[in-house]
Amino acid sequence: MNAKFQRCSSAICILVFAASPSLGDETSDTIKKADALYNQGRLGKAYTELENAAASIARQLEGRFAKTFPAPPKGWAARPARSPVSGKRKLGYGIRLHRNYSKTESRGVVKTQLIVDDQSLIVRMARYRSNPKSLARQNYRRISAPGGGDAFIRFHKGRKVGDAFVLIADRIYISIFAQRVDDPAIMTTLLSQWDYARLKKLADLK
Repeated sequence: MNAKFQRCSSAICILVFAASPSLGDETSDTIKKADALYNQGRLGKAYTELENAAASIARQLEGRFAKTFPAPPKGWAARPARSPVSGKRKLGYGIRLHRNYSKTESRGVVKTQLIVDDQSLIVRMARYRSNPKSLARQNYRRISAPGGGDAFIRFHKGRKVGDAFVLIADRIYISIFAQRVDDPAIMTTLLSQWDYARLKKLADLK
């Protein structure tokens, strides 16, 4: 069985199971069309239809996940969370969103990113996280993660830059990069104010 056949079979099972009125008639119809094409042995066409359905579902999920980002802290402004991806999404790419926060007075900038179910990235980060000596050499320290999981942060006072990341259940990855800030407080504030309950519910995590 070739790789494309396996991907197509698995994806159809998942999307057909997920099809419901909440996805909208057009998306449900696309999933059913992919299933019919698959059963006819037309794998290339079935895969294309699955990508179309996945893109539609991803756009709906992105709108919901965007609401989990923290509101701008006092003195800060932020643009709406958005996806860097336009058009079709490849199966297995997951959900990616980012939101930038800025502070006019100090020209401080904080870039946040949320990634859900992008297996290639999350597997790499899980390996990275599980190597404490490597993290220590790069000046990361572990901090409390309000949403559970593992959280690490580092800050260079002289350069006024820092970054932090959280990995939850090896499925949810949150990263923060700050520059032109006096201390790491903005990073820990944003991490503490993320809507983890909603985030886990959307990702079907208990």
